[in-house]
Amino acid sequence: MIDAAALRPLLWGAVLLAGVAASVYAVRDGGDAHHADEHAEAVEYLVAVPDVAAVELLHAGRLARFDRTGEGHWFLHPDAHSHAPGDARADHAHAVAPESSERIGKALGLFARARIERPVGTAEDRARFGLTFPDLVVAVFAPGKPRAALTLEVGDVAPDGLSRYVLIVERGTVVTIPNYHIANLTGLLKG
Repeated sequence: MIDAAALRPLLWGAVLLAGVAASVYAVRDGGDAHHADEHAEAVEYLVAVPDVAAVELLHAGRLARFDRTGEGHWFLHPDAHSHAPGDARADHAHAVAPESSERIGKALGLFARARIERPVGTAEDRARFGLTFPDLVVAVFAPGKPRAALTLEVGDVAPDGLSRYVLIVERGTVVTIPNYHIANLTGLLKG
């Protein structure tokens, strides 16, 4: 027969092990949900302009301006000029091609939802991130505002080959974003 005194430590060990397993399971389930909520709140978007009316891209010495009509259709402004509110030239008509409007809208819409991966430096570090002579400068305009609400300077591709360094001029912060967002913007200039 087995001595009851010898079973007592084994029984307490089994109870303790079951308690630990239950605690780990509860923490893991609750922790994952809690962690997911924290992660969702921590997401920061690059373009924090609630209503984008125009985007200017300066790339390889060429300025392109994309404007949005009151109906929400995008078009490439052929002469890449901007107008201050009240300027008589601001009211002239533009022909909007549906297929190009859709393409422009998709690219700019994706860019507007670009998530900041992580901050990596400040404006003082610009040379380290290939921002001494930015590859691309992006100016984002809110409706009725003559000055850019957001200016971004795009630098080098990060060593991982997937991210791109971007200086948020108004904050003086260098961040990384997925490089495909920049490829989409420069693709607009080629099309």
